[in-house]
This record gives sequence, C-alpha cells and structure tokens, in this order.
Amino acid sequence: MGILGRVLIVLNLLAAGGFVYVGMMDYKIRTDWAIGIFKYEIAVAGLPLEESKTSASDGFVALDFQYPDRQPVPEIPTSIFNQFFIPAAGGNELGGGAVTSLNAEVKRVQTKINEVLDSLDGDAAKVRKLFAYLINQPKTFEEREKIRSMANANNALEQLRGELSRRFEVLLSPVARDAAVDADGRKVTHRTIAERREEIGHLLYHLSPEPAWQDRVLFLLGQETYVGVVSNQAASLQLMATRLQTIMTDEQSLFEPRYQELVQKALFLALEVRSRSVELASQIQLTADHQTLVEAREAEVAAVKMELAKARQETKDGLVKLAGLEQQAFQIQREIGEALDTIVGLESDIRKREVGSGR
Repeated sequence: MGILGRVLIVLNLLAAGGFVYVGMMDYKIRTDWAIGIFKYEIAVAGLPLEESKTSASDGFVALDFQYPDRQPVPEIPTSIFNQFFIPAAGGNELGGGAVTSLNAEVKRVQTKINEVLDSLDGDAAKVRKLFAYLINQPKTFEEREKIRSMANANNALEQLRGELSRRFEVLLSPVARDAAVDADGRKVTHRTIAERREEIGHLLYHLSPEPAWQDRVLFLLGQETYVGVVSNQAASLQLMATRLQTIMTDEQSLFEPRYQELVQKALFLALEVRSRSVELASQIQLTADHQTLVEAREAEVAAVKMELAKARQETKDGLVKLAGLEQQAFQIQREIGEALDTIVGLESDIRKREVGSGR
C-alpha cells in the first residue's frame, strides 16, 4: 500500500472519530433539549392525563401530553424522570414516588388514603380524617353543608368513605360519558381533557393544605391547571361567602325580633324574680320565727314527756307496792279467818263443857 493509501486510512479514522464525537455531542444536546422540553411541559402543562400508548424503551419513560398545540416529548431516561419527583415527593401522609400520568396519581392517592384510614384506631379518628379530606371539595355552600351533615350522621364513616370513593371513581371515568355526573353530583354529558385535568386537580389540591403536598400537586398539574383550580376555587369560595352572608342576613332578620321579644320577657321575669325574692325573704323570716316557736314547743313537749315518764314510773312503783300490800292484807285476812275459826271452835268447846258441868 502506498503512502497515499495510508494517509487516506488515517484521515478516514480521524473523520470517523470526529463523526463519533459529533454524534455523541449531538446525542447529549438532543437529550438536554428533550429534558428542557420536558421541564417546560411539566412546569406549564403538568403530567399527561393518561398513560402513553407508545411503549418506551428499556430505562426510558414515554409521555403523551395530548395537547395538539404542543410539541411531542421524546422518551426521557427513567433515572432523570425520577429526579424531578425528589422535590415533589408530597410529604409523609399522601406523598409517593414518580408517576407518569394524572390517572396513575389518582389511583396511587386513593390507595394511599385507604392505607392511612386503615392505620387509624377507632371510627372517630377515621371520620375526622375523611372529613378533612372532603370538607374543601364542594364547590357550593349546599354541598359543603351536605358533607357536614354526613359527618354528623350515625353512619358517618360509611357515608364519608362512600362519598370519597365516589369522587375518585368519577375522576377515573372516560372522557365521553352520556348522562353521567361530576364529582359534585351534577349531570354532565361530556368532559374535555382540560376539564378532567381540572377536576383531578380540584380533588388533589383540596386533600391537604400541607406545603409539601401542594408542591407535588403543582408539579403534577402544571401551572396552567393549578392556577385554574385555585382561581375557580377562589370564585367558588366567594360565592359560598355570598351565600353564607345571605343566610346570615336572613337569619338575623328572623333573630332580631325574636331577640327583642326575649329581652322584654327577660326584663319582665327579672321584675318577677325581684318580687318573688322579697316574698321569699319574708317567708324565710316567717319560717325562722316558726322554727323558734317549734323548738320552744318541742322543748316543752320534751319536759312534759320526762314528767310523764317519771309519773308513769312512780305509778308503776306504787302499783307494785300496792300489790304487795294487797297480798299482805289478804294474808292477814286469812289469818284472821283462821283465828275466828279457832275462836268459834273454842267457844263451842266451852259451851259443851258448860252444858256438861250443869248436868
């Protein structure tokens, strides 16, 4: 081989090395470009609603944002994708790892909530936790009061758990649903992807006010949906406040006349109490005077009872003594009778002797 051939071989090897280097640089730039697009899409639009229908390569994640006005995002390395969830873990209670769609997050959170509820001791603790998850979900004052009524019912745990499960099931329904109802029970005939994203965002946003959880919700929804959810809820809260103010005004218009009536009644009763208090004081004094007289009479009765007891004892003693005297008198009478009988016998003997001597 000549010198020219050897030079060409060296040049080809150098060119091949250059092409490899350029290819690697191009791959790195394209990867950085893809990651940059992913960051932008996540920051603005959030995760896609559903899982991608395209199978990803090993070690990669495929995303389908389903927005016609946005550029499709190529596959993202799983390791890089997972790193984006490190600052969006969501906290200890509802947080978790990486997910590739909002539907996947809804399923994960539903499972997580069931685990949290099962870990609590007693129905009361479970009812309090379910109430915290649900109380900010309603969009109207009446729906909010319905949640409060459920929490105060005898079967509060069953009702609240069923209500939360129903809201999750509605969110996972397909886009097109004839004669269906939304998460608040209102009938709808069709929901767009944007509407479904907002409904999912509404549920996730109001599950917990913890900053770590809100960071995760913002990351999952993207700024567009997150701001829409917050704005819509602010409008709903304003309507609730207006409704509550109307109710308070109506109740106040009913309360004030009744209040004035009760005030007048209270004043009348106060005068009545004062009059009765004076009468009560008089009765108390009279009772005290009567009590003094009663005590005096009781003392007299006690003295009479003592004298009566003494007289009874003396009478008893006299009767005993009289019985003894009667017995002695009876004995004397018997002795006198016997003496009389003896005298009569002696007189009879004397007469007999006198008669005998006369003969």
